[in-house]
Amino acid sequence: MKTGICLPGGGAAGCAQAGMLLELDAHREHIHAVSCASVGSLNGAMFVQAHRLDALDRGDSMKRLESLWNGIHRRDVYSRWPQILKLGSASFFSTTPLRRLIESEVNVDALAASPIKLFIHAAEYRTGVPHVATPSNVSDRLRFHDWLLAGAAIPVAFPPVRIDAKDAQGFTTPHWWVDGGCTDNTPFDALIDEGCDRIIVCHCHSAKPGGYHERKAPSRLKQALGIIGQLMQGAQSRERRDIMRVNALVDAGAAPGKRHIDIVDIYPRAGHEVGTLEFDDEATGRALDSARIEARRVLERLNWE
Repeated sequence: MKTGICLPGGGAAGCAQAGMLLELDAHREHIHAVSCASVGSLNGAMFVQAHRLDALDRGDSMKRLESLWNGIHRRDVYSRWPQILKLGSASFFSTTPLRRLIESEVNVDALAASPIKLFIHAAEYRTGVPHVATPSNVSDRLRFHDWLLAGAAIPVAFPPVRIDAKDAQGFTTPHWWVDGGCTDNTPFDALIDEGCDRIIVCHCHSAKPGGYHERKAPSRLKQALGIIGQLMQGAQSRERRDIMRVNALVDAGAAPGKRHIDIVDIYPRAGHEVGTLEFDDEATGRALDSARIEARRVLERLNWE
């Protein structure tokens, strides 16, 4: 059985994923691929690079992920002053600090040397057309830090990231990219295409609707985040229903060429979550520890054969 990890977005609530990944690492089970959206991209990249083939310090590398969330502050991710884009639209914050964080924590060569495949999802700002970046792709690797930043660029809150592309005639055309979670917050497809039979979804928020409230955000931004969250939840539900529908056909012997996909959900406890922009080391540290306990309960019940 091939196991993949799906890491949805959630901003600062991604601290829960870090706790879950620490517990997954402690189980020492083979992970085939990791597919990420938004903050999941940073968590996934740090997990994958810790498992590179030449890693002699895997434990230390995973501790860096834990230390990151136990010591993170707002100033490490974004600056408060509104940024007016050349594109003509406004974002509330600048992500210059986040770019520095990504460049200091993510080693692209280590990602390319890892046996675990990594998929980062971004969406084109104007059209919503998705792009899946992977360090095994040479053109993606050259600008992989940019793709990580683009994948975490929550619309309205953070500015889109410019990554140009060449068209069929060889001309360079400008493209602006944002958080891939806006169009696919649980990117299962990359894992299914890689042959994964089991997908472990490390959620940022509990299964209880309205289990957390946005804090540390201006009122207008809260409204925007709420709308984006509803869109993400709707897309996530549709994707899950599609997989369940195919599973039912496979189990009935009515879907030749398809296979059953086992989805394993790990949720943080309700009331132990943080808001999307609540980058506060005490809050994220507590949420990380709580989520690790929840992950242990789920993983101990799994059959890893």
